[in-house]
Amino acid sequence: MKELIILAAVLALAAASFGAINVGNASFDEGLSDAGSYGNTYSYDWSPWKTSGWSWLGNGFYTGAPAGDGWYVITANATWFQGLSATFTEGQTIDFSIDVGTYNNGAQSGDNWTIFLYDATVDPGVDYAAAPTSILTAVNGRLSDEAPPGGVWYNKTVLYTATAAEDGHAIGIGFAGDYYTLLDHASVAEAGAVKITSDPVDITVDETRTAVFSVEHVNGTSYEWRKVGTGVVDSGTTTSGQTITLTISGVTQADEGYYYCKVSKDNVPGGVGSAQAQLTVTALTCGDWGYLRSDINRDCYVNLLDVVELAAKWLNGTLQ
Repeated sequence: MKELIILAAVLALAAASFGAINVGNASFDEGLSDAGSYGNTYSYDWSPWKTSGWSWLGNGFYTGAPAGDGWYVITANATWFQGLSATFTEGQTIDFSIDVGTYNNGAQSGDNWTIFLYDATVDPGVDYAAAPTSILTAVNGRLSDEAPPGGVWYNKTVLYTATAAEDGHAIGIGFAGDYYTLLDHASVAEAGAVKITSDPVDITVDETRTAVFSVEHVNGTSYEWRKVGTGVVDSGTTTSGQTITLTISGVTQADEGYYYCKVSKDNVPGGVGSAQAQLTVTALTCGDWGYLRSDINRDCYVNLLDVVELAAKWLNGTLQ
């Protein structure tokens, strides 16, 4: 009986640990030099991604493209697809999402988009020739139906619950779009798993001011903000869809560094980490003369805030 209980616990842990699935080159960043504008799929190998036709990978190539963090796909009426090492499990629901956007104002760029899941074991597709046709499920739309229509990334999701026919087969993911539809940040997870939907961004603030990082997520219940090389700097509980912020007041040079947020779900080991964001602190020198002795809080102004700071330091014994 004891052995059965232990086995059941191990199986439950394995099921709960499924979480996010690795997607090759999910941000489509092949480590190419940012000095280059783009590369087309006939010139480079974008493995493990395959494509049915000609496309580009861009990096700020078009004026008016949404702000990004690296290379992204620019479709030219082509389909991109990939068979993953992860496999379908009967009864398990897969969540595949990707960011979709256009450049300019939408009038001169891609509009129609489609994302889909397929059985990569049964129908693997052929690179530069034929996309998979045995689609299990797909979601499509028009970016012109969004507001605003261009210059923004929209996260799109498709769900599929595997049947006995797909059990053990390779999960296939794919997307397509009109001419100049932009796509980035593919992710695959078990439905209900924690997912970061918006990463923190790099910020620069003046010394003594306030720095704020934020992330958005779904399905998380707790979080930890961490500084690389330091560890946890803040933690707490959260709910799905909530924005999690890290506020650093009165920043100093010592606060400079890289920060990220790890979001977890109750009873599920591990967690999902956001991208790292850099905090740069600009030193205040207050001109050629530096700080006045009475500028207690070192904001280059002498006012009542310095009186408050003076009193606080006197009370806690840190006045120098």
